[in-house]
Amino acid sequence: MTRHHQHRRAAPRRRPNTVAPGRPGFTLVEAVMCTLLVGIILVAAISTVGAARRARQGVSDRAMARVLAGDLLAEIASRAYAEPAASGSMGVDPGERSLTRATLDDVDDYHNLDETPPRDAAGNPIKGCEKWSRTVRVEYVDAQKPDELSFVDSGLKRITVTIRAHGEVLAQRSAIRTQAADAGRF
Repeated sequence: MTRHHQHRRAAPRRRPNTVAPGRPGFTLVEAVMCTLLVGIILVAAISTVGAARRARQGVSDRAMARVLAGDLLAEIASRAYAEPAASGSMGVDPGERSLTRATLDDVDDYHNLDETPPRDAAGNPIKGCEKWSRTVRVEYVDAQKPDELSFVDSGLKRITVTIRAHGEVLAQRSAIRTQAADAGRF
């Protein structure tokens, strides 16, 4: 052997699972980074879809709550302003206690009504509202300033119906009922 041949280096040995220089391919680090990135994107997408679903459900719940409040408010406003036998007290009069609202015949009989869950006039629970509550407040208001409470009957009562679910107010509707409406005078 000549001296020239002695200094020649031996060809490097390649590992069996490595990519030859210049050949395309992914390293383990690149594969892990891609997997991590795809995972983060999926989590973000699922969170966004969940938030959109909760928002849509919230809008639907509030719409249903407004209907429930409005229906009961209309029912109450259709009743007489006061008990024909004029008991003078707010709330259910003796002999009107019932599991249904059928015996409530005047506006103030509904004062402090609390339905959990909300019920129809016959006393049946309303579907889809099992974890909701519906409350009513009836108050005398000042005839000159209807936004202010009065301790005496001035011929006006404010009826407020509130719908709650999971401790949150979904809807609240109010109306003023006048004594003059019973006589057909406005």
